[in-house]
Amino acid sequence: MNKFVFSALATTLVGASSFASDTEWPELDSELAALNNAPLTQDASGPAMGGWLIGTLTSNSDTDTLGFGIAAARVNLSGSVGSGYGYMIGFDFADAGELWTGGGGGVAGITDAYGTFAIGEGVNGKMGVFRMPFLRSNGIDRNNTLFVGRSSLGGQYSGRDAGLSLSGEMSRINWELAVMNGSDGTMDEWAYGARIDMDVMGTSSNVEGGYNGAEGTNLNIGLGVNDDGALADGMQMGIDATLTMGGISLSAEMADRDATVGDDSPFSIGLGYLFGANYEAAVRFDDLDTADDTTVITAVVNRYINGHDAKWQLQYSTISSDTAVTETDTITLGLSLGF
Repeated sequence: MNKFVFSALATTLVGASSFASDTEWPELDSELAALNNAPLTQDASGPAMGGWLIGTLTSNSDTDTLGFGIAAARVNLSGSVGSGYGYMIGFDFADAGELWTGGGGGVAGITDAYGTFAIGEGVNGKMGVFRMPFLRSNGIDRNNTLFVGRSSLGGQYSGRDAGLSLSGEMSRINWELAVMNGSDGTMDEWAYGARIDMDVMGTSSNVEGGYNGAEGTNLNIGLGVNDDGALADGMQMGIDATLTMGGISLSAEMADRDATVGDDSPFSIGLGYLFGANYEAAVRFDDLDTADDTTVITAVVNRYINGHDAKWQLQYSTISSDTAVTETDTITLGLSLGF
């Protein structure tokens, strides 16, 4: 019986081979090789990598210099580990203003390093190193800014700290609460932060200006609070608003601060306009509200090659104050690439 079965099987295989052409056998070999090399698990994607590179050529009238530089060189790794948990790790090789101060400082180091977890429908948490929630301008990714650099307030609050936050959204409202180490590091005083913003009209976007933003009329108003327990009077309050309408974009922000820098109320106002298919021009006024009345006026023209992932920026900026002997003027050509 066994001899009969084996003979029948051999006859079938030989017969099948007689119908196979010369081109079908290589295809079968490649399919078998693909099966042999296939991963044994379904999820082998690993972390997603992204980031950006911002190169500059800057002329400074005050120092009479002209030179190339790197404004930012960021690499981000993010991913999910399942069951509502994920992670984000960021590293910048050039932008010291974005780094976690607890990481030792320097010209390169950690920006973000936190884990995320889902709590319920529309509510999420994160723990690790991240930005304190305060203003919209300090929460926009560096490569999505309308100008080569952030506004004065956005730059001051773009640094990272270690802590825990809860965030969520309800209809048109977004909110985030955070408790962080604060200015005394891991001592016994903590810093608390909160931000709430509302899309009064339309939908807010994750970019500055009007390019690649939501269509139609979009108005977002936000309020931020920050209190550092290590300071005698560390309460800070911020308010901001952004409006995009057709090719026009408007932005405004202000902070009221006491012990941090000496009872000041700095503010920033910006206006942008889209023209042509891939051009945007903008001007911004920053009042630092310092004792010498320092102000900054910045104008920029952007040429978008592939949205904010590939753009040229030509920017002029002038800084003046009551005590300055001469104004400081800078002209910057920037190339911003996101990946």
